[in-house]
Amino acid sequence: MALLEVQHVDAIVSDMRMPRMHGSELLDLVGKRYPAICRVMLTGSTSGEIIIPDYLMLYKPCKVESLIRILDGPPGPP
Repeated sequence: MALLEVQHVDAIVSDMRMPRMHGSELLDLVGKRYPAICRVMLTGSTSGEIIIPDYLMLYKPCKVESLIRILDGPPGPP
C-alpha cells in the first residue's frame, strides 16, 4: 500500500494467500483508495465457492496468455 502512495500503478495481481493478509483484503483496500487500478486475484482453490464480484479471478496454474489478455483489457472496436 505504501508503494501506491508514491508510484502510479495500472494493475495489481495478488495471490489469495499471503503472509500478513489475504489477497482479498489487499484488493479491497486498493479498490477503496484507488478504484481505477485493475485488480486480479490468483487462487489455487478449486472449490468454485469463491465469489468476488469486484475483481477478476484466475485459478492457478494460469497461462501467461490469460493474464496478459486480462491486463490488456477488452479488445477495441474492429
